Amino acid sequence: MSAPLRQLLLVARYTILRLLREPASTIVTVGLPLVLIPVMGTVFTKIGSWDSYMDGAVNPTAFFAIGIVVMFQLFGGRFSMEATRASLLSERRWRINAAPCEPGIYAIGILTAGTLVDLLQGLLLVAFTYLALDVHWGNLGVVVLVLLGTSLLAQLVHVAIVLLVRSYGAAVTIAWMFAWGSAALGGLIIPLPSDVPVWRFMLSYGTPYSLAQTAVVTSVRGGAAPEVALCVGLLLALCAVFASLVFVLGRRRLA
Repeated sequence: MSAPLRQLLLVARYTILRLLREPASTIVTVGLPLVLIPVMGTVFTKIGSWDSYMDGAVNPTAFFAIGIVVMFQLFGGRFSMEATRASLLSERRWRINAAPCEPGIYAIGILTAGTLVDLLQGLLLVAFTYLALDVHWGNLGVVVLVLLGTSLLAQLVHVAIVLLVRSYGAAVTIAWMFAWGSAALGGLIIPLPSDVPVWRFMLSYGTPYSLAQTAVVTSVRGGAAPEVALCVGLLLALCAVFASLVFVLGRRRLA
């Protein structure tokens, strides 16, 4: 194993352990969806108009299970955001100079750790909803790939925000608006008119949430593989765009 890879794995392991030692926010992001999914599914089962809104793809509980899990994946970018701030942007930043690796490797290790923790959180929710609520998620490979892409994108977006915005409080607010707004424009919060072209586009492809949800729902329905591949490909393309942005911002902010 090469020295840079060994250093990267060491940083990722250290960061994961540090995140797990502060479980309060993780418990909230796992526990809150477990409450929201059955409650919202039960409530909206009574609203007939939601059946046509969902186009018969899945029942209300499954619809909200998929949507809420994806939304909380986007919120999970806070893992890398908080670790980046604590390690690279705080008054303790000087310690990086004593680290046995380059700052770039340290930053990639943080992103790797945040992505893995966020992915694990999503898989736990998928397992619970499948076992306890009988939510069918379609092809497991598609689910893992979608959650991985969503988790990585969330980490990159949150890190880009914290590198770009000097005020951490403002950065947190913008990150919250990104995750919540993505889900809202993807139709999770309120039903959007799918017969209007612009809203139909937003519901299917217009936000990271929409791409992830479309891929999973298409898989659940046994839909065309090219549709799933398109959504996953666009998610990964967004990851590449934000990775480039993080690289540029990181070099400027951490120089």
